[in-house]
Amino acid sequence: MSGGRTIFVTIIEGGSRAAEIWRVDLATGAELKVVENANGPAAPLVSSPAPGAYSAMPSADGSQLYYTSVTPRVYGSRSGAISTIMRRSLTSGAPERLALEGVSPMKPVVSRDGRWLVYVCVYEGVTALKVRDLRDGTERWLHRALQRNQLEARADRDVMPNFAITPDGASVLIEVDGRVHRIAIADGRDAIIPFSAQIAMDIPAPLDFPQRVDTDVVRARRIQHVVLATGGRVAFSTLARIYIGDDGKAPRRLTSTERPREFMPAWSADDRWIAYVTWDETGGALWKARVDGREAPVRLSTTAAFWADPVWSPDGHAVLALHAPLGASRQAPTLIPPDAQLVQVPANGGPAELVVPADGMRHPRFGGEANRVYLSAPRGGGSSVLMDGTGRHAEAAVREFPAPPTDAMAVAWRADGTPLAWVRGMTLLRSKDGGPVENQSLSVTVPRPRVIGTTVLRGATVITMRGDEVIPNADVVVTGSRI
Repeated sequence: MSGGRTIFVTIIEGGSRAAEIWRVDLATGAELKVVENANGPAAPLVSSPAPGAYSAMPSADGSQLYYTSVTPRVYGSRSGAISTIMRRSLTSGAPERLALEGVSPMKPVVSRDGRWLVYVCVYEGVTALKVRDLRDGTERWLHRALQRNQLEARADRDVMPNFAITPDGASVLIEVDGRVHRIAIADGRDAIIPFSAQIAMDIPAPLDFPQRVDTDVVRARRIQHVVLATGGRVAFSTLARIYIGDDGKAPRRLTSTERPREFMPAWSADDRWIAYVTWDETGGALWKARVDGREAPVRLSTTAAFWADPVWSPDGHAVLALHAPLGASRQAPTLIPPDAQLVQVPANGGPAELVVPADGMRHPRFGGEANRVYLSAPRGGGSSVLMDGTGRHAEAAVREFPAPPTDAMAVAWRADGTPLAWVRGMTLLRSKDGGPVENQSLSVTVPRPRVIGTTVLRGATVITMRGDEVIPNADVVVTGSRI
């Protein structure tokens, strides 16, 4: 409020989600926009503050207006929201950014004599209070542990709660930890002002949901990359392992690799082999393994790279897959690198031979022609190309791509086109020509790693979670998997 005649208020526009400061005359109700948003569009995150001006604070003589200018964090950026304190002349309208020492300065409050500027900033990750002498520009800390600011939240009630400087300019009155504090501007002395109130309110019972840590086997909860063999058997990936499902039998692992990172299985035409890809911290590779498990898996690729969507050629002499250099895959913003290529690798291993640049296409498959491979487009439709990279042909296009189903579901066809199969949770469902639906459980469990013995961690600093309790130089005893 300025002189008891005018109110300055931040209004956040609903459509643009921009924060602007308006001046309202108490006598006439006339409204005037004083500060427009100059910090760009709103961030897409609902939890981000609206860009623009907050925390209006007029000077005592009504000639200037101090306020907080907020720019929300750019979506996808690791840099946080930015705030600055501005000072604007209410006569000329000229804005000025104050060069303050604090990080992310916000919420300016000016003393009546115009000497002190008290503001909030960030200090080593916590919200703190600082004072600036406007006569000589010197600054001092007043308090270094306030409540959280709202720069990473909606800030629909300002970036910080209100606080005030006493009329004599000697102290700051502020709430900290649920109590009213009087902090002396001269030397930072902190005194709590006693306060109590008679309150009657209903307090519900605290929510308590005990959770027992599971120590049994690990159960798979999601199936990926479902493929059907010509004979009807199913292969799928879960828990970074590939499993084979036979009717009436529990799924069994394809390999016995001790540290598996196996994905995207593909059946050979004779149902004897499965090609798949792996990925770990060293990169990716293309592999094949006998379905009967009689031999160790065979690595087909020669160098670490990105591999995806393998498929066998109809004659079984090669495996086709998407391939990209290792460096490009680690820098790509999407799952499939933009420079990925469709390549073929000999079934016994060797260098990859280019078929055609992928151009965003995925999931190579063969149809009625042994030398023509079909690929699907990212948003529906697809095209086909001959194995020598020529004869590219658009097969289908989708004008409006439908929204995906609300529940997770994966669909697979057998090599001969029948029957259709789909997965819900850990159950495989099949239907031939629209007939009855058959269910097959694909339940998978793996042993849970167990810790045996006792370990003592000496000289630890223990944060107990009992309020602010911290135990220095403690001994932490771990027996099995329990502290």
